[in-house]
Amino acid sequence: MRYVLRTLRVYFEVRPVIAERMTTHHHYLSLLDVHTTQLSDALRITELMSHQEKGLKGIVYFLKQQHYCFNHATQLFYTPQPNTLLTRLRGAYFPISCSDYLRYFSPWWNRHYERRR
Repeated sequence: MRYVLRTLRVYFEVRPVIAERMTTHHHYLSLLDVHTTQLSDALRITELMSHQEKGLKGIVYFLKQQHYCFNHATQLFYTPQPNTLLTRLRGAYFPISCSDYLRYFSPWWNRHYERRR
């Protein structure tokens, strides 16, 4: 539970960094001259994650991210996943858990890490 709360906190702090990186990824992927299901899925998820507006519009995009990841949960992870409720819930949490890769951009994380040294 502590991990979930930590990643949730970090997610809201690094949302602008996520949006900037996903915008770059989306632009790069859109330049590829390939038409596959995987590419269209990657374009959709990067498009959803690049929108990080505040207020109601931001909440709508966040819910769209979760909905997309919930529906594609069996394809999000490195290993094949069974199509169960737990896998789908893990998929809905995926956009938040990805923020852990960028935790070093979080002011909270840096303060917390310095105290632990």
